[in-house]
Amino acid sequence: MSLIGREGTRGGGGIRVLFIGHEASRTGAPILLLHLLRWLRGGGDVHFRVLLGKGGPIEGGYRELAPTWVLDRGHWSPHRWVERVPLLRGLVRRARRKVAEPWRIRRLQQAIRSFDPELIYVNTAATWATLAVLGELDAPVILHVHELQACIRDYIGLADFDRLKARADHYIAVAEAVRANLRDNHGIAPDDISLVHEFIPAQVELSGSPGERRARICREIGLDTSAQFVGATGSLIWRKAPELFLLVAREVHRRDPSRPIHFLWLGASPDSLEAFRLRHDAAQAGIGDRFHLLGSRPNPLDYMDLFDVFVLTSREDPYPLVVLESASLGKPILCFAGSGGAPEFVEDDCGFVVPYLDIGAMADRVVDLLDSGDLRTRLGEAGRRKAIARHNLDDVGPRVVEIIRRFRRTEESMSFACPGQRLSDPRTDGAEPSSRSRTAPQGGPGR
Repeated sequence: MSLIGREGTRGGGGIRVLFIGHEASRTGAPILLLHLLRWLRGGGDVHFRVLLGKGGPIEGGYRELAPTWVLDRGHWSPHRWVERVPLLRGLVRRARRKVAEPWRIRRLQQAIRSFDPELIYVNTAATWATLAVLGELDAPVILHVHELQACIRDYIGLADFDRLKARADHYIAVAEAVRANLRDNHGIAPDDISLVHEFIPAQVELSGSPGERRARICREIGLDTSAQFVGATGSLIWRKAPELFLLVAREVHRRDPSRPIHFLWLGASPDSLEAFRLRHDAAQAGIGDRFHLLGSRPNPLDYMDLFDVFVLTSREDPYPLVVLESASLGKPILCFAGSGGAPEFVEDDCGFVVPYLDIGAMADRVVDLLDSGDLRTRLGEAGRRKAIARHNLDDVGPRVVEIIRRFRRTEESMSFACPGQRLSDPRTDGAEPSSRSRTAPQGGPGR
């Protein structure tokens, strides 16, 4: 766990905020947090540090902005011969658990106590294990919820989410669907939830000219530039439903096998078991040469700009960043009704919302869009205008800062875990969080 990094934010003054993220993967919530921190670094009066549960490919972006700690780092790795001896391996692991881990956590607590945050901003509900390591740090907590119920139940766990609820003073929901879930399934009062839709930077960063990008990417993946491309992006998990994207591809191909339409899934791990299964199914369905898993890319927008149509086959997706990114590129968007926040954006003017899991209807709309350049342009431009009008970070960012101002701790003193107190680490300790006596945030608990 590194305790060094750049001094975070402008000037050294302002509201002191500790931002907590679950990881630095190239996925929606970590990217959104990075966007927000870059915006804060460029203006405003928020002085911040970052604590991540895990590292990842965009970790360097955080470190460029502020001191950043990664909780799963810093273990001493013994020589391989030690790992091959069971007795020594056991001794090393016990020493790590009994000595190294508590020492690392104390260093982290000391560093954060020195920073003295006036507020903890928890980005995603998948962060209980990281937040709990801070012990009894007495600072208000804002929980920015990017998840819907299936993710909370199956990935995060209801018990850990309840622990987060016990620490949270206010919630930011990224979509009306998320707000409704917090209210209806978790008993959170409506006044304790602010609705702030996901956001994107004002400027889209692409490399080279459109023609150069198209030629370069088509050459890279071995496809002709005259082909049409239907795109999707995300992890190969049940919520994202890549197998439904494959079924849409099969149905579109069945209708006109000679037409050069290719289906590209961006962001998948090409060597994973899930990718193997998808390639197997594509080959068995006769579309192995039309279905492509591209893997993760450092410049995903360049690849998304290749898409003629963006298809979101997610079963559950709170308010996908990729929808906003696709809209900013002028791409028409397809999604399923009842799948989360995407229909809130698509509505009836920048794509099509089809009945839930209706593969035939999704294929119909793909064909309609590929058949009509005018329709693609009209819907794509409407989406671009909407993304700029509703989701520009220059407009949304001040709303986040206003929430931070309202719930910051205003007193100068705060309590921290006592020097002799047993450190709580949820990776080895299943204890419930203790009750805390916190100063009510400025503006009242219901704001």
